[in-house]
Amino acid sequence: VLDSLRAKGEHLRARLSPLVGERSEVRVEDGYPEEVIPLVMAQTHADLLVIGARGHGWLDRLTLGSVSFQQVVGESYPVLV
Repeated sequence: VLDSLRAKGEHLRARLSPLVGERSEVRVEDGYPEEVIPLVMAQTHADLLVIGARGHGWLDRLTLGSVSFQQVVGESYPVLV
């Protein structure tokens, strides 16, 4: 699973490289997203978080939560969803 995630991340990084150059990095971390993401953003002094979203409706977001929504509204760094 980790290798698959890294491979997909590297594929996305390669597609975005014309826009950001070689300054991007793919990281696969273990832990709760709301704890790990801000920690890694601070450790790496990253300029932008690129994160995917599933497109849940408001009821799903209310009951299940949304990592991307929490990152956009709850953190101070720029986020691209």
